[in-house]
Amino acid sequence: MQIVGMDIHRSFVQVAILEDGTIIRQLRVDVVHHRLVAFAKTLSLEDEVVIEVTGNSAAVERILRPHVKRVAVANPRLVRTIAYARVKTDKVDARTLAKLHAAGFLPEVWVADEDTQSRRRQMAERAGVLAQIIRIKARMKAILHANLIPPYKGYLFGKRGQHWPHSLPLPSKERAMLQRLITELERVTKQLSEIDKVVAQQALDDRRALKLMTIPGVSSVVASNVLASIGDIARFQSPDKLSSYFGLTPRVGNRESIRQGMVVLAHQTIRHRRTRRTNRKRAEYDLGAPVQTPCFEIPALFWASSVSQTMRSRAVAISVLSRPATMPRQPSSIA
Repeated sequence: MQIVGMDIHRSFVQVAILEDGTIIRQLRVDVVHHRLVAFAKTLSLEDEVVIEVTGNSAAVERILRPHVKRVAVANPRLVRTIAYARVKTDKVDARTLAKLHAAGFLPEVWVADEDTQSRRRQMAERAGVLAQIIRIKARMKAILHANLIPPYKGYLFGKRGQHWPHSLPLPSKERAMLQRLITELERVTKQLSEIDKVVAQQALDDRRALKLMTIPGVSSVVASNVLASIGDIARFQSPDKLSSYFGLTPRVGNRESIRQGMVVLAHQTIRHRRTRRTNRKRAEYDLGAPVQTPCFEIPALFWASSVSQTMRSRAVAISVLSRPATMPRQPSSIA
């Protein structure tokens, strides 16, 4: 049996092949589909491959999986031999991965299946489209504010609100700019509606999503976000492990201050107020209803200070905010 250590980069992969504790071969393979397939065919079903998590590691793992016994994916932050090494070269890193796996000291991560990866890509696409909608709306409001026009008494981005700017005393160039933004908003909103239809249909066909949607306030989008973050729930040994993964398990520090990982208590001071406002807008869009400011004063509610950075914490924040503070938690009625 051979152990193949692969240090993946954007355009190439450095490979080190270990057999009986000795590096017998080192080579470099271009990160192109047909080149990786050709290299995978040179391996046997008894070999094991070791790679680190990176942007294109999922595609590499998918190509190598049918041709080898196992593909181990390592957490690069926990591979201290590489992360804190003074000598860092591609050949050294590939050799280190192979030797750590042979010794059984490699910190591995769970590899998502095809369904989970597809759901994650879909949720990431939706998050990007939603961010674009929020950005367009902010630019429209900025144009009106710069021209001393008071806020619209109603919903500015509805059918009536979009006809309102035509009667405003705006310069010709800024009026044209506002019209382009309105057209762009209609186009992107249509894209979001198409994505939401697909997400809703997938949620109705998924028994796990139907269970999550029995929780008051959890829509098909929130349920899909949670499922995309969890993947196979059987990989968690206990409910406490799942809570820790989502950052909901309290952790007591040296000063007896309770932290929730990525999710913090709402009454605590949040430094990034601008990020907090953006997260609130996203939550309002996903929930379909405005999130009132007083709810952030209730310690029973949680909010993610870095919601815009991770899909996992965004799903938690939206699902927790969607549940009223006075409503007791009820078990699902679906077995």
